[in-house]
Order: sequence, then structure tokens, then C-alpha cells
Amino acid sequence: MNTDKPYRIPREYLSKADVAQRASAFLDEYNPNCTLPVPIMDIAEFDFEISILPAIALRNVAAKGIDAYLSPDLQEIHIDQHTFLHVPARATFSVAHELAHVVLHGDAYEQLAAGLNLREYRELMANLDQKDLGFIEWQANYFAGHVLVPSSVLRENFTTSMQQLNIEAREGATLSDGDAEAVIQSLKDLFGVSADVIRIRSSEENLVSI
Repeated sequence: MNTDKPYRIPREYLSKADVAQRASAFLDEYNPNCTLPVPIMDIAEFDFEISILPAIALRNVAAKGIDAYLSPDLQEIHIDQHTFLHVPARATFSVAHELAHVVLHGDAYEQLAAGLNLREYRELMANLDQKDLGFIEWQANYFAGHVLVPSSVLRENFTTSMQQLNIEAREGATLSDGDAEAVIQSLKDLFGVSADVIRIRSSEENLVSI
């Protein structure tokens, strides 16, 4: 394969609103009862028929210490075994992120991988155009966040948590850092994600300032 130039990704120019809308449609189809935490592992395995395969020390050998990656045929998600077994919140987000690539970028991945063996595919993925890669990576992160922490459900539970913690806020006022963090910590287990994911999603919904 010619590696003189970075490989370009045939990517679709989606806005944040576009990605959020696709995440909402995804939830309507695959989690219509709003089950929490969102059963993303089951959705990947049973609805998309994608095998989730733990890999020993993947973070130590993969490029940039990644937690998971898709196989060229989009039929497998390989995930770091330690993450899978011991860091469930990170594993959940990693699977949601890779599933986002299937939903948003499946056609592009298939075009890139067409006719390549595994070695050539790995070479290609290691030499992707960084601007293209950054673009599809933020899309996958944004999609995963909206799928695992749906907007309306977050807002409802954020308000409930404030009430349970006896936190009051004037209309239009931003919560103090301490109050915001207390709510964030109270919600992470409900959604089955890390505090960072709740923090980012709460900021995107203008519930906190970070």
C-alpha cells in the first residue's frame, strides 16, 4: 500500500444537531422504553450482531492507547480486557463509540477496507488523515454521549437529583461548582457512565458550566 500521503475518509458533514437527531432516532428504535443504563452491549450484540471480544493488553499495544476498535468487516468490536472487566463505565462508552462508527460511518469504513487484508487495514487506519479522523471521532463521541445520556432523561433526573440533594438554583442561574459536582456524581451510576460523560452532557444541555 502507498503510505506517502494520509488516507482520506469519505465522510459526511454532520452538524451537532444532525448527530443528536440520529442518536435520538437510534434510541427510539433500539431502546424505546428508555431503559437505564442504556443496554448498549446488548444492542451491539443482539440487534447489530456485532461480537464484543476482550483483547489482552490492547491499550498497551494499540495506537494511542485506544480501548477498542472495529474489525474491517464491522462484525467485531475488540476491547481491552482490563477495561471490559474492571472499568465498566469506560467499556460502555467505548462500545457506544465504536457502534457510533457503524451507524454514522459504516459505509465509509466499508469503502476504506474493501479488498484489504488485516495487515493492510491496520496500516491504513494508522495513516488516516488527521483532520478527517478528528472529525469522525468527535461525531462518534457526541453520538455515544447522547445515546448513553439522552437529553430529556438527563434533564429530568438532573432536576430530581437537585431536589433530593436539597439544592436550589434561581431560574437562569448557574449552579456552583460544588453543587454541580454533587449532582453529577449522583447520576453517573444511574446512566452507567463516568462522571466525565455526565459532566460533558450536562454542559451540552446547559445544566452546568465547565
